[in-house]
Amino acid sequence: MEQVVRFESVNFTKLSVMRKALIVMIMLPCLVAVGCGKKNTDIVGKWSGSLKLSEKDQKNPALTENAKKMGKSSIEFKADHTFTLTPIEGTWTLDKTNVSLVATKISGQTIAQLKEKYGSMPGSTEVLKELDKPMKMKMNEEGTSLTLESQNKMSTSSLVFTRDTGESK
Repeated sequence: MEQVVRFESVNFTKLSVMRKALIVMIMLPCLVAVGCGKKNTDIVGKWSGSLKLSEKDQKNPALTENAKKMGKSSIEFKADHTFTLTPIEGTWTLDKTNVSLVATKISGQTIAQLKEKYGSMPGSTEVLKELDKPMKMKMNEEGTSLTLESQNKMSTSSLVFTRDTGESK
């Protein structure tokens, strides 16, 4: 006669040592497999990035020249949920693979100071509105790169960042 054991009705403290060992041996590989499958979503540290021009943007000589001048960029995510992407400083949040960056300062000036300083300039209204919007980054499945897509309609290029190899956290 076969006996079916239900875990909700088993009192673990009353099982024999051999049965406990057997249960642990069966469960341990499952727990390890679940732990090993976890994505690396810890973004704290320094990341290096470069501009990746889209095919459309590669046809624009001004954008191509600016991309060459720009060279490498870097962003540092700090444990206190602040970031520095020179000349931008701000705060960051991470939701699964989505990183949201909110600028608090640009070139040492707060967003309010920039709005006050440049608010009366012709055409500045739309640009200044963009400063209040978070910048969105996407982490790849392996957690090894972050992509900041263009935030405007004029460009379809992106900044792609990878963790600096000399920096662990």
